Amino acid sequence: MNSILKFYIRYITQHRKKVKEAYEIILPKLKNSGMIDEETLKNLSNNINDHDLSKFRQNELVPYANYFFGEKNQENKEKFKQAAIIHKSRNPHHPEYWMNKKGETQDMPIEYIVEMLCDWWSFGLAQNKPDEIFEYYNRNKDKYKFSKKITAKIDKLLAIINDCILENNFRAEKQ
Repeated sequence: MNSILKFYIRYITQHRKKVKEAYEIILPKLKNSGMIDEETLKNLSNNINDHDLSKFRQNELVPYANYFFGEKNQENKEKFKQAAIIHKSRNPHHPEYWMNKKGETQDMPIEYIVEMLCDWWSFGLAQNKPDEIFEYYNRNKDKYKFSKKITAKIDKLLAIINDCILENNFRAEKQ
């Protein structure tokens, strides 16, 4: 296995750990929020455990590795675009999975919304910037065209994440 693939596999492994960390941080508040029942919580836990496993499949792994850690050329860019479409079509935590023909994100179940937010939050946690999730959401929410129902759930979950950040004193510790 070449060094680019090894490096990318390490990266994905670390990303998956950060997604789990994000989930474990919000889990106690999520359980008490009334937003999610026990069966859905069980499904969510399974989703978190399986998060981004498709990125280890050959038709995602190689194009992603080459795009992020290999040579920056048009061929790698095009192969990555195709792999990203495949990845988003396999993984319901991506808003694109739920988009209708008008490009609107519809009917996204709560367990995938939570996984999506844990995914987004994981990047900030990895960079010691836990607040970055709010900036990311504000930059991208128009792109995803979330329904009002989904937006209301995201807003409640982001409030939970903000409470977790404050309670865990991330801002003070990480600066």
